[in-house]
Amino acid sequence: MDDVMDEDVPQSVISWPRAILTVVLIAVVGLGLLAYGTNYLLEHLTGLERSQRVGVATTWFVVVLVALAFGLRRLQRRGVI
Repeated sequence: MDDVMDEDVPQSVISWPRAILTVVLIAVVGLGLLAYGTNYLLEHLTGLERSQRVGVATTWFVVVLVALAFGLRRLQRRGVI
């Protein structure tokens, strides 16, 4: 039973350096888009009222978060990460 492998579970072929680099890259892109992108919108949409800026920034945050989750899931399914 020690050498029995489940054929349904794919084996990981990603190396540790690549895994660390991938995590750092995803964290930087995610933080940049979510935190700094939202902050940029709040600071530069001066023609709008406060509630409108908050609505735009909140919509941006949710859309980017869902897009990141979808994109990461697709990369995971393809075995990239």
